[in-house]
Amino acid sequence: METTTFNVGGEQLTLHEIVAIELVAGCEDKTYHLNENSPSWLAMALDVLVLEGFMEVVNKGQTWRMSDFGRDLYEEPEFVADINIFLEVAGMAPGFLN
Repeated sequence: METTTFNVGGEQLTLHEIVAIELVAGCEDKTYHLNENSPSWLAMALDVLVLEGFMEVVNKGQTWRMSDFGRDLYEEPEFVADINIFLEVAGMAPGFLN
């Protein structure tokens, strides 16, 4: 995994962790089911987020959901604003998020 981190609402997160959090946040019940179209790095990023307390494993290697800590943090306006700014800037560079 990468070592460059970004300060997002006071938390140090990698690019892949930021994208994974936003992906799960956009899912129904804040639960993500890995599928054949999922990026190859996503499962590892979600597992790292489990270690950091943002996510919980529902079904090993297949399904993750936001933990209570992750949900509470995602409700913080500063955290969401930082993610939105990051994703907007990253979206300006073709291929940056792939």
